[in-house]
Amino acid sequence: MIGWTKTQEFVDKIRYEISCKKGQAILKNVEYYDKACSDYQGLRWKQSEKGLHWDFSARFNQLIGTNKFSIKKTNKVKIKPFSLDTAQIKFYIQTLGRVYKVVWEPKSNKIFSTW
Repeated sequence: MIGWTKTQEFVDKIRYEISCKKGQAILKNVEYYDKACSDYQGLRWKQSEKGLHWDFSARFNQLIGTNKFSIKKTNKVKIKPFSLDTAQIKFYIQTLGRVYKVVWEPKSNKIFSTW
């Protein structure tokens, strides 16, 4: 989710929840891109300069019988100006020996990935 101020002056939060139902996965980084400042898709915010390396691999829980594990995070940001029409949130996830880039477009709610 992307949240902005009531006056729509700037983006003030980026919130996400990701989960892994099976196997191993590591969240490497999260980035926000848009075209508000130029004609090309530019990086406007990065969660970590050094990388997150958050392990959200599936784990089996004996008590409730589930193996779903998730990461929930709310980031307070100040991105001004912003363009919701061209906004993209990119998640870099390492699994199966590769780093996958999962891209979410908030306006259309489309999700796609590449490696």
